[in-house]
Amino acid sequence: MKRKLTVILLVFIVAALVGCGGADEDIQQEAPDIILVTDESGLGDQSFNDACWAGCERGAEEFGLNVYCIESETGEDYAAKITEAVGMAPQLIICAGADMEYVLFDIAAANPQQKFAILDTNEIGENVTGITFNEQEGSFLAGVAAAMTTESKIVSFIGGEQSVVLDRFQYGFAAGIATVSSEIYINTQYIGSFSDLEEARMLANAHEALGSDVIYQVAGAAGIGVIEAAESKGIWAIGVDIDQSYLAEDTVLCSVVKRADTAVYDVISKIADGTFDGTDTVYTLADGAMEISDNAGNLTEETKAVIEEYAEKIVNGEITVPYDWQTWYDYTTAL
Repeated sequence: MKRKLTVILLVFIVAALVGCGGADEDIQQEAPDIILVTDESGLGDQSFNDACWAGCERGAEEFGLNVYCIESETGEDYAAKITEAVGMAPQLIICAGADMEYVLFDIAAANPQQKFAILDTNEIGENVTGITFNEQEGSFLAGVAAAMTTESKIVSFIGGEQSVVLDRFQYGFAAGIATVSSEIYINTQYIGSFSDLEEARMLANAHEALGSDVIYQVAGAAGIGVIEAAESKGIWAIGVDIDQSYLAEDTVLCSVVKRADTAVYDVISKIADGTFDGTDTVYTLADGAMEISDNAGNLTEETKAVIEEYAEKIVNGEITVPYDWQTWYDYTTAL
């Protein structure tokens, strides 16, 4: 009986230590150094969470750290999942997304010795590094690409859930289009979810029926549904977070790459070298943390040249890209 109980206990311990894939595929025997808590889309979203995990894996390999992933299934899970991570006492807990900021504010304050990082928001606490991006800059370039590609003069923006972060994507995109042409109409709509692929497909089909021939999706895992619908209708889609051309090489015009992997790796490197101090960080086009990627080669040479021209103007400060309604209004009024 004692032997059986010992075996059961060992199985339980091993199960508790297995993450969603560590630095390698072997069972992890040590307590994790770094824990990633995903948003509700989880790993396999082929977007933001996967990019964060890629940064964790890179940091694990380079610095010899043990990484672990806790996946959230709904937004209601966030407090429990972050608390679970705190209980494992890692060197760093990384929260993938601004939706966790309110629960993290209280948890970080209650655990001042625990180090945290959170993406897409900042000013949470002294023990929390906030990591944000100038998404509007990459989206501006996507708007240039869409404006130079559309034949119908109607394009679309389909987002997951409206937020300050999604505003940066939306208004940057709209500004890029307006800079190229004042004759292009933009259909804008939100799915209300980052995981509902069926709703995303339905909206994309509806937008195509309204005349859109280029759709920029910023919808996490649900964005795959937009790309699938665009492929079935023979129109262009613009990817986000990572180069998504591999999902449909003849459909994904280009992608707005947001280097969450680089940001995660950078904060892990600070843990590794002992320089983590909770300082908030902003990543920009000038840092190479926002960019347009076209692995499938669908952008024309003319379009690529114009994108490069505007990218230089943004980096040089000649263009300040709007990030919300007011700054977009001021920008477009001055055109």
